[in-house]
Amino acid sequence: MDTTTPQAAPPPEKKSLFATVVATTPVLLAIIATFILGQSSSEMTKAQYQRSLASQNQAKVTNQWDFFQAKRSRGTTYEATANLLYAQGAEPFTKDNLLDAAKNLIDEIQLIEKDAGQMSNPAKALEKIKALRTRAELSLKQIGAALNPPIAAGNDHQTILTPDSVKSALDALHAFPRAKHETNADADDGIDAEQRKILVEIIKDLRAFKPEKEIASRTLELKTDTLDKAMERAKANAAKTAERGKAIDRVLEEFDALVDGHAELAREYQQIMRPYLARIKAKGKVEDAEKLDVRINQVRTASANLLAYYKAARYRFDARRYEDDARSNQEAAYLYDIHVLQSSARSDRHLGRSFGFMIAMLVAQVSVTIGTLALAMKWRLPTWVIAVLAGLSAIALGVYIFLEMGPLNF
Repeated sequence: MDTTTPQAAPPPEKKSLFATVVATTPVLLAIIATFILGQSSSEMTKAQYQRSLASQNQAKVTNQWDFFQAKRSRGTTYEATANLLYAQGAEPFTKDNLLDAAKNLIDEIQLIEKDAGQMSNPAKALEKIKALRTRAELSLKQIGAALNPPIAAGNDHQTILTPDSVKSALDALHAFPRAKHETNADADDGIDAEQRKILVEIIKDLRAFKPEKEIASRTLELKTDTLDKAMERAKANAAKTAERGKAIDRVLEEFDALVDGHAELAREYQQIMRPYLARIKAKGKVEDAEKLDVRINQVRTASANLLAYYKAARYRFDARRYEDDARSNQEAAYLYDIHVLQSSARSDRHLGRSFGFMIAMLVAQVSVTIGTLALAMKWRLPTWVIAVLAGLSAIALGVYIFLEMGPLNF
């Protein structure tokens, strides 16, 4: 029986410091490569987000420019119609035109009221004439009240017709100047002078149709807060301009009804007079028929002139109002354009940075591979040095891209 005591296993050979470093180098390089890959993925996500944001802003740009074009088109239509009426002899409209037309119509109705007995059915004709005179007198009162409204008591914001609003509306029929708002160059909206200068220059470049690539690079110099403040001011200007035009339009709608009402009374007068004129002609009273025909034509001409004068002035106001609205919305459209260009430029920058980090990650992966080979090679030191240099290059490239330290397009 063998009673020999078994010998203890010899202790493992202690690795040198260099061997430990060589063994841990691939692990450290793998961690670095993973971190750089994470940065590349993060930049790609940011690029996709900015591209999505650019698409959303592009939809807003399209809507804003469609809005601008719709107002311009409507304004052009009104301008063309007003010019046509003026070319046909329409004169500038005044409140006296409306008052005189209403008074003259009442005078004519009173004249035919005296001759109602000569009509084919005197009783029925007199009834129609009296009803017409009553409505014409009421219309004259309404016109007088509209042209000279009482001062609103207290702070009644629901009162449309006031002395000031009527005066402003009648003045606007002759001249409706562009609304004066602060421009990008002199607006006091909390934007510092340098940022405002850049914004003004970019909008100037957009108006000059400069290449988008040239403009996009400059949009990166703008802060998000700068565009937000400029957009708030542009929307406030547009709302103020729109309300200015709507306030006058609400007053003119009241005068639209009065002018149309007078035209309707004039047409009814002519309908009453036609059978009477035919009866006189049938009796052979040529001279009387000619005189009556002249009076009927005078009423028709006065009514047509009133409509032409008023509608020409009204359409000219509408044209200027829509032009004013369109121009006020144009500023917001340009700012949305800048948003699109800025988001696109940011997306391109993040995409370039993602590509740069990807290159750095590949260099790091190469260093990991070389470091792993160093473990199996006899001449470890040269191979390990190459791995370390490749790893340091990957780190340097990653830091270079992260800090945006140079002109490379990453």
